Amino acid sequence: MKLSLATMRSKVLGIDPGATGALASIEGDKISVIPMPRIGKEISITNIRNWLATTSQNPFSLAVIEKVHAFPGQGVCGVFSFGKTYGILIAIVEMLDIPYILVTPQRWKKSILEGTRKDKDAAIQFCRRRFPATSLKATPRCTKNHDGIADALCLVEWGRRYLGGK
Repeated sequence: MKLSLATMRSKVLGIDPGATGALASIEGDKISVIPMPRIGKEISITNIRNWLATTSQNPFSLAVIEKVHAFPGQGVCGVFSFGKTYGILIAIVEMLDIPYILVTPQRWKKSILEGTRKDKDAAIQFCRRRFPATSLKATPRCTKNHDGIADALCLVEWGRRYLGGK
C-alpha cells in the first residue's frame, strides 16, 4: 500500500500491552521504541507519560492498541493484572486526548504479516525489513530481539496504513 505524504507525516503510536509488551511511535522517518516501562511487576505510568512527551511536541494522530482478552487456563491473578495494565494504557491514551483504535492481533497480522506464519518471528522479520535502522533489542546489552517491540512497530505500521486508507 502506498502512503500519502500526509499519512507519512502523521504521528502514530503502537501499544502492545502484554507482559513483555512495548510502545512504539513513528512520525515521518523518526521512530521511537521502548519496552513496557515497569517498576517491579507494575507498569510505570510516569515513565510512559514521560516517554510519550519526549517523542515530540506534535500530537499523535492515532494510537493503535492491541485488543486483548483472557484465555482459558490463565490464572485469575494473571488475568486481573493483565486487565489492569490494559485498562491503565487505555486511560493514559484517553487522558492525553489521543484518538485510538483497538485492533485484534488477527486483524493487524492479516494485513501486516500477510503470507507468513503470523507468529513472533514473522513480526521480527517484518520489522527488520521495514525498519532496518531501528533496534529491536530491549537494551543495548540484549542479544535477543524483543517481540513486544516488534509487535508495537507492526501496530504502528498498521495504523499508518489505516490512516492512509481513510
